[in-house]
Amino acid sequence: MELTSAEAVQQAAVEGLPLVQSASASGYKYVTQEGSRFVVNRHGGKGTYLGSFATAEEAALVFARHIGAHAAHAAQEAVVRTLRPKEEMTAAEAVAAATTEGLPLLRRTANASGYSCVVAFGTRFKAIFGDHSLGVFATAEQAALVYARHIGKEAAEAAVKAEADAAAAKAAREAAKEEAKEHAMIVRAAKVLVAKPEPERKRKRQEHQFEADP
Repeated sequence: MELTSAEAVQQAAVEGLPLVQSASASGYKYVTQEGSRFVVNRHGGKGTYLGSFATAEEAALVFARHIGAHAAHAAQEAVVRTLRPKEEMTAAEAVAAATTEGLPLLRRTANASGYSCVVAFGTRFKAIFGDHSLGVFATAEQAALVYARHIGKEAAEAAVKAEADAAAAKAAREAAKEEAKEHAMIVRAAKVLVAKPEPERKRKRQEHQFEADP
């Protein structure tokens, strides 16, 4: 039975195996996409064929099992060292640098990292542009800064505006739904009141009149 991405990641954790990541389009070492499937070869395209899978994560799990825990951990550490930037920044330093350069950091609450085009990479964060990795960083803020630098100030500002416009449109739709819901409740209440028998309505009027008299 094939595994979903989440199941493969969970199984790797159970077995104590890291999924060896890379800057490739699949995101994993020696894993390539062929159509809707993911193929893993021991040493790339001409290496030992290990199978075809529904998800990149399951292919990466099979590769990690094939080389063993010790080799998989060593390979993952080598990937992180290769992608590690020369200058690491704290979150505050990255935000300050973005402010100095006039670059907006593209926030996206739907992403676990909190930023657009920034994904978790073990305990670090990877900035991505399409299928390409822009590097792996200690903080999500530095990854977001590198992404903003890559696309440029104009594109970054346009992306922020588009995100804000989308959020405003969503808020307007939600407000309209709530307004329509309240209106429907008022209409239903009015229909119930009109449908009450005449003696009941008369009694209600008399009660209101009695309450209003001094």
